[in-house]
Amino acid sequence: MSRALFAAVLLLPTIAVAQTTTLRAYPVPGEGALELAVPLRWLEQVAPTQPGEDARITLRPDSGSAFAFSIAVKRPDGTSDFNSRERLRALVEDSAKAALALAPGTDLRVEQVDGLRSVGFVYSVTDASVPDPAPDGFYRVMTQGAFAAGDLLLVATILTQKSWGSDLDAALDVLRSARQSDRAPDAWRLPSEQPRPFARRGALYRLDLPADWVVESENPLVAMSPIGARLEVDVDDRACEPASELRELQLAQERRSQDEIIVRRSGKTRVAGPVGREYAFVDTLRDAYVHQVVACHAEHVVTVTWSARARMARLVEDELEPVLDRLELAAIR
Repeated sequence: MSRALFAAVLLLPTIAVAQTTTLRAYPVPGEGALELAVPLRWLEQVAPTQPGEDARITLRPDSGSAFAFSIAVKRPDGTSDFNSRERLRALVEDSAKAALALAPGTDLRVEQVDGLRSVGFVYSVTDASVPDPAPDGFYRVMTQGAFAAGDLLLVATILTQKSWGSDLDAALDVLRSARQSDRAPDAWRLPSEQPRPFARRGALYRLDLPADWVVESENPLVAMSPIGARLEVDVDDRACEPASELRELQLAQERRSQDEIIVRRSGKTRVAGPVGREYAFVDTLRDAYVHQVVACHAEHVVTVTWSARARMARLVEDELEPVLDRLELAAIR
């Protein structure tokens, strides 16, 4: 898939279906709390953060995968125009031009979205190569925006299967409701404790993702890139040998796809230092491109998988190779 397949869409105001919302207060260290009015049935995850890192809030429906919604919360950095209207618009325009592969000087309109205590700008693009209706786990529309709420800067990404409808309207209403407050954050909305302490980012491994990626799950890590590619990082607590692990991956894929596999790459590679194995292939049965990397580290198996539609293979590699380069494996004590 090429970025040229995206079509720009302005998000003109629509009449949203009324939903019952709850006012949720999320902690922002040193800056009080971020309050959002979120539909009652939506589920959430607050990513654990290290000192100095941006908080990340992920929202999703209580069932199914109709949308994925991520908000990165950035704290003031000391610059005078940190979250000014001019900078917000520039951030969104730059992101839109990158997604649409437009020249830097291209004049691009974005939509201003105002709330009672917030202001922001958004744009939306549609991937015409994804069928309508979109298959489960795929999204035709990506909406991105930057919002100011008090002293905070919010960078939002919304993935939906349609360019209109209640899911997108409700997500935009959440951003309109954003406000910074000094109230105590809800205790149950502190960064989530993970059931496998050595399997999450910051423990066994560290992987910093750009703010415009949507994190669907932290443990195991599942994230969607701006172009719709899927990244998964999983950790198993057992000893391993890379060549054997690679062969198991190959056999599993061959069984799953009934031998409809075209191998693109298979062999040794380095994974954050240790020598691992990689396996890249096209699954013609499912029209998918998959690249898996496996490493053995301190009695743990780290498996990285990225996948997308087959026609996106080159674009996916260009986007995700730098992400793998940022993977750092930590020492286990």
